[in-house]
Amino acid sequence: YLFMREIPAFTQEDLINDDVYLLDAYDVLYAWIGNRSNKFERKGVINKACQYIDGIQDSRDKSSIVINEVEAGREPPGFILQFM
Repeated sequence: YLFMREIPAFTQEDLINDDVYLLDAYDVLYAWIGNRSNKFERKGVINKACQYIDGIQDSRDKSSIVINEVEAGREPPGFILQFM
């Protein structure tokens, strides 16, 4: 069982290494994977990302949204910029 809920106005410091998170950056959906997340969470986050994209109800072209896996401690600049 993988539970997902929205966390409004969170910062990068709020990311907990025991969990996984999705960050919607409009054309990129980041799947952040904490260092201490379990196997189930690591495998399930991409499935949840696909479910999330399927449920989007705005004007975006769902087929153009890229899912980018991000490991804790190895965040790319594009991910970090979302928190500035």
